Formats: sequence, C-alpha cells, structure tokens
Amino acid sequence: MSEDRAKRIATLSSRFTPATDADEAAPAQPPAVASAAPPTRTRGRHTFYLDSALVARLDRAYRDAAHELYPVEVNKSDYLEAVLTYALERAPEVKAALRVQLEGA
Repeated sequence: MSEDRAKRIATLSSRFTPATDADEAAPAQPPAVASAAPPTRTRGRHTFYLDSALVARLDRAYRDAAHELYPVEVNKSDYLEAVLTYALERAPEVKAALRVQLEGA
C-alpha cells in the first residue's frame, strides 16, 4: 500500500475514533465541499417513533407540496421543519387540541 493511500485511510478512519480532551480543544476541520456557502442550519439525525398513518399523511402532504411548488425544489427535511415550526408557533392551539384528544380518549 502506498504511503499516500495509507495516510488517506488513516485520516478518514480517524473520524470514527472517540474524541480525547486534546481533540475537543481543537476540533478537526470538515473536508472541503463543493458549495462555497456555509450551511444555514445545523442538522442532526434524530429518531422519533410516530404512528404509521400519520407518517403516511406527512409523506402525501410533502409530495403534494413539492408538486405544487415545482419548479422550486423542496427537500423533505425542509418541509418537515416548516411544518414543525408552524406548529410550534401555535403551541397554545396544539396544546388545546391535544388536551381535547387525550381527555376524549
């Protein structure tokens, strides 16, 4: 194996090693990407356990919105963030609906 290839593999595999105190003090720079614009949001992968029928409704709503907004490209994550933001801005209404739903069950 060539020295360059070994160095590249070591660099790539270092992403999967646990961080030490020295690593936390000076975070590693991410690899350069084609886009010059920095990301506007920090996103992470999260797991939520949701009702399957609700997820199917979300999928249909996303597809409908993406179709209606064409030629503008809408990512599913952007759509879900917009839906959640809209709901959070109306938290009192959501709480009232939730209270009615849970008390009626």
